[in-house]
Amino acid sequence: MHYYPYPQWVYPYSDPRWLFNNNLQPQTVLSPPNPFPSINTQVLNTSAHSFQELLKQADLLAGKIVNSKEFAHDLMEAAQLSNTKKVDELILSTGITLKIKTYFSPTGIRIELTNAGNEGSCCNLLMTLKW
Repeated sequence: MHYYPYPQWVYPYSDPRWLFNNNLQPQTVLSPPNPFPSINTQVLNTSAHSFQELLKQADLLAGKIVNSKEFAHDLMEAAQLSNTKKVDELILSTGITLKIKTYFSPTGIRIELTNAGNEGSCCNLLMTLKW
């Protein structure tokens, strides 16, 4: 016979008598209220749709740079001369209809596309290209 030094069961749910005794009730654990609002994916879907538009516009610019060496040369030359107006004109000539902000340095160019002012304005896309 096994000697058990403790007078009560260590794990009360392992005692088979617990299943048949109606006087013993397990303690009810109340979960705390959820601090977050209920999940609504409509805003997320709208943001994703707006971001797809940003990606299409960025693809126009990247495609123009890849397919036209002359365009890439003109863009880089205008940036090296710190001609922001010319850089913006060249970028908008690709067919981009969104607002852009350009930042350039001797090592590359950053182009921020934003849909601010448009319906569903939520997103920005930052393209960083090295040269």
